[in-house]
Amino acid sequence: MATGNFPLLLFPVPAQAERSKLSGGGGSVHIPELTRQLARITPQLTVLQQAFDAKRLKLQQSAPMENPELILVIEVAGTIADFSNAVAKIPGLEWLVE
Repeated sequence: MATGNFPLLLFPVPAQAERSKLSGGGGSVHIPELTRQLARITPQLTVLQQAFDAKRLKLQQSAPMENPELILVIEVAGTIADFSNAVAKIPGLEWLVE
């Protein structure tokens, strides 16, 4: 390591910085009307049902490790208990959770 004159670094005296109030936290969850949800989601569920019927799609208890794009993720706006109760009313569908 070379020796020589190095510049002297002077740092300012630490001072308390002003901090703005944190905002956010989100608002209440907006749940669209049932008719709007049906109009938006029914075509997609129809395609999903056709894929099940044609045996191009299957439900299994473990995730397909070779292709994670084959996993269906459902985001629940209400409680898990409400969702689980709704799933229980659909024949042949079950809720798998860890």
